[in-house]
Amino acid sequence: MLNTLKTFIIQGTVFYGLEAFQVDDIVNYRLLEVKREKGELTISKSTALDELASLKDHVQPSKPLYLVFNTSSVVTKLFESNARMDDEALVSQKFPGLNFDNFYFQIVKFGNNITLSVVKKDTLNELLAQLGELKFNVAGFSLGPGTLKTLFPHIQNEKLSTNTEQLTLDPTKNGISKISKTVPDEITTYNINGLQVAHSELLSFAGVLNFLANPIPENSNFRDVYQNYALSFRSNRMFRLLLGSFLTIILLILLGNFLLFSHYHSAVQNSSEHLALDIENKKALSALSQRVEEKETKVDVVLSGSTSRSSFYLDELGATVPKSIVLSEIVYQPLLKPVQGKKQIELHKNRIEVLGTCQEPEDFSSWITKLEGLEWVSSAETMDYDYQSRNSSTFKLRINVSKP
Repeated sequence: MLNTLKTFIIQGTVFYGLEAFQVDDIVNYRLLEVKREKGELTISKSTALDELASLKDHVQPSKPLYLVFNTSSVVTKLFESNARMDDEALVSQKFPGLNFDNFYFQIVKFGNNITLSVVKKDTLNELLAQLGELKFNVAGFSLGPGTLKTLFPHIQNEKLSTNTEQLTLDPTKNGISKISKTVPDEITTYNINGLQVAHSELLSFAGVLNFLANPIPENSNFRDVYQNYALSFRSNRMFRLLLGSFLTIILLILLGNFLLFSHYHSAVQNSSEHLALDIENKKALSALSQRVEEKETKVDVVLSGSTSRSSFYLDELGATVPKSIVLSEIVYQPLLKPVQGKKQIELHKNRIEVLGTCQEPEDFSSWITKLEGLEWVSSAETMDYDYQSRNSSTFKLRINVSKP
């Protein structure tokens, strides 16, 4: 996990390989976009270009770009050498009088065979400067076909074709026995670890592998220049990652603050609404309480004057009830109308309503007669009499009281 994260931070997941080659005195470019997904490489885009400025339409400037410089300005020699000599001595042997201040060289060993590529510094530096002006992240570069060495462990073919050359491999597959300047007439495809790569893409793809393997071109005189480009790419990538992470953190903090503000703002707003509602409810409750007090006062006034009188009536009424009659309800001064909001309560001030059950109809008739004989009773009316069974009936009796 840590290695994967480290690789992502240092290299990323999208890479570009760019081969600059020359056909009929015209410089062409082959751009290859390679992606790494779940540890596997896939070619996502392959583009042929005839102008360097066209790269802007196909390359993400923040992604690493590896340049393989293989135009006619690059002179490559293949030879066998077992002699032990330093790099500059070997170059001087093959290119007598070469001024190292004006030329870059790169030596790549293929078993007993060696490829030696040289180019004028001004020529390569000019191309690198153009890529810099286009804001591309050059992460490394190499000269001639030597970069193909990274593919040799995965190639089973006896011959390899590039955009401008044909390489014949020796029988041991460890080196190159011949390099011919040949432009292929047909497209040849090579199987590299299950990935199908066309001959026109070989050097670009090899450049990407060279970047991922991160080898330093030790047998060359441009190691310092190469390392400067590699270091610049890593610095730019780290800056972009840190800047992106910093902006993401700032945005998350702002989002968190916004969510907290929204939460507390909503809470305060709800509290304010509840407080306003409570105030309104308190006002309504206070008004209701005042109305109840007023009505209670009126009821008390009504009842206070008739308390002793109602007790007298109830005592007199209870003394007259026969044993066969059971009273279930006595209402003194019943309501004239149902109670309605904001309307005065009206009572039957001189009336008593009695409900009960009777077992003997004769006793009920006698009781009515007895009630009518009381001094304070002006009349006794049977409002309802209903037989529930042979031995039981319910009744409702209205007693009108004489005005005092």
